Amino acid sequence: MMKKRLAFAVLVFGMMLALFGCKNGGEEVTLELSFGSRTGTYTGDMVDGVPNGQGKFTTENDAGESWTYEGEFKNGHFEGEGKTTWDSGQVEVGTYKNDVLVPMTGDDIKSLFTTPEDLKNHCVELVGKVFSAPEYGDGVVSLQMWTDYANSENNIIVYILDDTIDVNVDDYVRVVGIVGDVVTGVNAFGAELTVPSVTASEYEILSYKDAVAPTVQEYELGQSQSQYGYTITVEKVEFAEIETRVYVKVDNGGKATFDLYSFNTVVTQNGKQYEIQDNWEADYPEIQSNLYPGVSTEGVIVYPPMEQQDFQIIFDAYSDDYHEEIEKYVFDVTIP
Repeated sequence: MMKKRLAFAVLVFGMMLALFGCKNGGEEVTLELSFGSRTGTYTGDMVDGVPNGQGKFTTENDAGESWTYEGEFKNGHFEGEGKTTWDSGQVEVGTYKNDVLVPMTGDDIKSLFTTPEDLKNHCVELVGKVFSAPEYGDGVVSLQMWTDYANSENNIIVYILDDTIDVNVDDYVRVVGIVGDVVTGVNAFGAELTVPSVTASEYEILSYKDAVAPTVQEYELGQSQSQYGYTITVEKVEFAEIETRVYVKVDNGGKATFDLYSFNTVVTQNGKQYEIQDNWEADYPEIQSNLYPGVSTEGVIVYPPMEQQDFQIIFDAYSDDYHEEIEKYVFDVTIP
């Protein structure tokens, strides 16, 4: 009788393991991760022989360095909250998706500038403007950047492990990296500073447009008008949160010097009139003046932010031949 009961208990226990998974004590497994196959030792929850739930996986990278991921698994992948530790002592903490650590951005990293120790070893993504001369040495470039560059605030130190990068003061740099220790120092006025640091795993030098005023929506237009051989083409329009950019080309196919007075152009939309918006920090190409016959020029005219709707743009233009009565170039722009 006891043998039958024991056999029945073992059977029930086995069924429960099959249904709900089990704690595995250090089994060798091969995981097909998004960055390649890795064979190592796994301890933790499993379902149908696959890591699922909480677990710990230890393996090696291609260079032979041992590393361990400990955290949430889903169908054999790192998925959820976890931590990766290398034998070198490097640690990464955060949310994983499909085996890759997802960088924290936006409001999630506000505490980086108030309590940076809370985010140590977390992965962050940010954009900053370099405000002091980069320091090069021993294969590392050290940058000081404002991440709130509009107000020259939220200073951060970034270490880029590549001293071949050509980066300069006033460059905008996008960085993905791991938060490190707080750096302390004294500024030019004698005030003590505590500045968070990030060691970059990815970096990219951005244009002003991509860093400060990224395009929300772009429309190719290609609308042209000519008078006496002087052609103005509205090539495209880009809507951004803080500005509207109109790309214009001028071809002088006439007989005299031609001027498009871009500073006099206006846009009308929904009963409102918009004049040009000066932007001295942007590196947009400017339309040349006093354009000689046979010459073309292209540039960007910037206006305040507008609705992504139809608008009218009006250009003032003149030629040096006063016999040519040039009227305003008026474009009715239709936004699809």
